Amino acid sequence: MEGLEVSIVYKKELVLDNEKFRFDSEFFLKKYIKAYRKVKTCKHTTIGKIKDILTDYHANGSYEILNKNVKIKDNPDFAYMVRTTDLEKLEFKNDVKYINEEAYNFLKKTKVFGNEILINKIGTPGKVYLMPKLDKPSSLGMNLFMLRIDPLYNINPKYIWAFFNSRLGENIIYRKVNGTVPLTIDKEAINSLYIPMVSAIFQNSISEAIDKAFSCQTQAETLYSQAEELLLEEVGLKGFKPSDENINIKSFAESFGVTGRLDAEYYQPKYEDFIALITSYRGGFNKLNKICNLKDKNYNPDESTKYKYIELSNIDKSGSISNFSFEIGKQLPSRARRILDEEDVIISSIEGSLNSCALIRKEHKGSLCSTGFYVLNSEIINSETLLVLFKSELMQNILKQNCSGTILTAINKDEFINLLIPIISMEIQQKIASFIQESFKLKEESQQLLEIAKRAVEIAIEEDEETAIDYIHNNANLH
Repeated sequence: MEGLEVSIVYKKELVLDNEKFRFDSEFFLKKYIKAYRKVKTCKHTTIGKIKDILTDYHANGSYEILNKNVKIKDNPDFAYMVRTTDLEKLEFKNDVKYINEEAYNFLKKTKVFGNEILINKIGTPGKVYLMPKLDKPSSLGMNLFMLRIDPLYNINPKYIWAFFNSRLGENIIYRKVNGTVPLTIDKEAINSLYIPMVSAIFQNSISEAIDKAFSCQTQAETLYSQAEELLLEEVGLKGFKPSDENINIKSFAESFGVTGRLDAEYYQPKYEDFIALITSYRGGFNKLNKICNLKDKNYNPDESTKYKYIELSNIDKSGSISNFSFEIGKQLPSRARRILDEEDVIISSIEGSLNSCALIRKEHKGSLCSTGFYVLNSEIINSETLLVLFKSELMQNILKQNCSGTILTAINKDEFINLLIPIISMEIQQKIASFIQESFKLKEESQQLLEIAKRAVEIAIEEDEETAIDYIHNNANLH
């Protein structure tokens, strides 16, 4: 029985908080039962009692009616269609979806304005987000619930976010996830979720910490944008418009004879325009393998040692590591064969994820990443500039041009090491490094503040509110 968990539940307890009359072992895990018992010892309520609205996209009509009235677009239009991927990245500029004004008004039951609680229905069911206030009308996307609290109860949605992202809150909500493939959570389950009732003073402290975290995040994004703008201006990308022609005539000697490529995508005129920017850059240029060190030797992890493992999904929009898995060597996937050092830059080789580039900082030294990344460093271009350069429109287009393959389209090593790279002036490099370092510092502070808010909720429940408030003010530097 070693390694097995056993929960003994009395018959009369089987129906407690069990509106679906579940009898599976997952529902009766000790961590779930412990969380429920702990919250129920406090003054508490349920979502169903305090909600104003709990709704989803399909509340606006049947599939047929929705398909007729709502067309989701890739190009900018009147309103955002908010998806889980946008909330995960907190990114509403690149790779977002839009709807027109008519569709936005048709979806009147799911307009979002900011500060709503959004909950995943499938994929990662029970994952809870706080909707940011955006500069554009927004509508709820599919596969999400939207929760608004009745103002009469004076419960701050930021406190609810912090609770459901705390250890206790996650166990409360994840217990109600059910099904097999896919796992789901439904309205009935969400209505039944417990919320500890806390004072307005404590809620305000939580809200202040989260507001400060979001402010740091915004400042970090601004600094990254300043670094990006500096690079764009330096290489001539600011205001640059590549050709939109879709026809290019090449002789054999100018095409297959030197490139070995016959696909039309490779010869689009826009790519020639981007390459011309590099070759005309005032600071000069060279091939990647003349500027950068490519670390492509396989590393064999020790079977019994624990490693941080970084995947594509762990990289955020501005090039930092937002998460990682932590596994012993024998449990890592076979592709975990690149060991990372501080100041390395990792670049995805897979088309569709080319923008997944990250700068490795001190805390991730010794981590492993997938062989789907190229790992670089350079004595000529600092790591911060390499990061911004490879995430720029310039290098993203060059990378995309050189991808090949059928089932899994990617850029191979030979193509990669022969990419042309502009040698950015040292003065500009130093300014970019300064922006990026400060941006990363602020993002780290933002993450710490969110963790403080979540931990404070646990302290308030497990100890008392006064201790929790002291914890926030001692650690979050609030004034």
